[in-house]
Amino acid sequence: MKYNLLPPAIVARYAVEYSELVYEAITIFKNSDEKWGVLQEISDGVFSILVEPVYQSISFNRVLNYIEAVSYTGDQWQVDGNNFYFYDITGQLQLSVPGVSSVRIDDNGRLLVLKDNCMGLLNNRGESIIAFSYVSLTNLQGNIYRAQQGDGYGIIDTSENVLLGFKYRYIFTHVKNNRVIVQDLFDRYFSFHFFTRELHALPYDQIFPATSNTYRGGRAEPGLCKVIRECQETEFDYYDNGMSGFTGIWGIIHADGAVKIPCEYAFVDPFVNPRFFKVAKGNFHFYFDEETGNLIAEGVKWGVVDADNNIIVPVEFDWVQEVEDTWVVNRGGTVFFNNDQQEEYWDVRGGKQEVIDGNSVL
Repeated sequence: MKYNLLPPAIVARYAVEYSELVYEAITIFKNSDEKWGVLQEISDGVFSILVEPVYQSISFNRVLNYIEAVSYTGDQWQVDGNNFYFYDITGQLQLSVPGVSSVRIDDNGRLLVLKDNCMGLLNNRGESIIAFSYVSLTNLQGNIYRAQQGDGYGIIDTSENVLLGFKYRYIFTHVKNNRVIVQDLFDRYFSFHFFTRELHALPYDQIFPATSNTYRGGRAEPGLCKVIRECQETEFDYYDNGMSGFTGIWGIIHADGAVKIPCEYAFVDPFVNPRFFKVAKGNFHFYFDEETGNLIAEGVKWGVVDADNNIIVPVEFDWVQEVEDTWVVNRGGTVFFNNDQQEEYWDVRGGKQEVIDGNSVL
């Protein structure tokens, strides 16, 4: 996105306070009256109004290439009575959705609409596909949606055929090989196949997305999950939802339940580079250091494995972290939860550090 790039004469003419180039020659803007509109550059430096500045909000959707304009009721967001208007890139009104709380276009170009605290689904012509009878709707793939009724989640299609009944505590949103992970009311996990409707039991006590709890910026490829067997919740679970929250045998699985990193570690965590994972072996011991005010982690050794679970850095160090294309490892030092910064993370102080070139061990 490019911001506030309109020529000074155009800024003055339309009293522009903020602008954003959202598409070829199309700029949304807010004027001094706090109203939003759209300008189009029709020739070099020459602009005309594409959508009049009369709305409380305007954004651009890249799935349909629609300009979304919203008029609020009483200047309140997400309350019934708001009106949504969708213009194409020529400024022609394609559809309107009046008197609702919110509208969101999903990845398939359908409109998820909230009205009277119930969600329904419209097509891109504004025609009803799924009735307003659900707490929430989330597209999983194609014509298949996760739906919530009351406290229970299920899976339906756009014909409202129920593929999986509404008796699940949670349904994940990443899909692989037409399968998705679901959690029932007894906290058991299954891999559900959309077309055979087969449930395959998964032997894990905890499953959650494979985001990093130990290194700022670490994120595995979309759809990967951390899993724990023989899981025990610790007294320090309020620090994060991972390393100090649970002890057990950790691994990584795909969104369909297939194993990526087997459960054989005291902890496993993604790096910024999605080809590698930080792993620990041993038995964690956590305690609170009143002198420093930090939570301390001891009892394990750290190393690095690749996405096929081949050992890249031996699991023999007291800490390991990724720095660009290298790994910095510690012998000795204290691993602590650093909550002094806005972004909290696990770190190390003290000890002897050495650098291992990531390219030299591949």
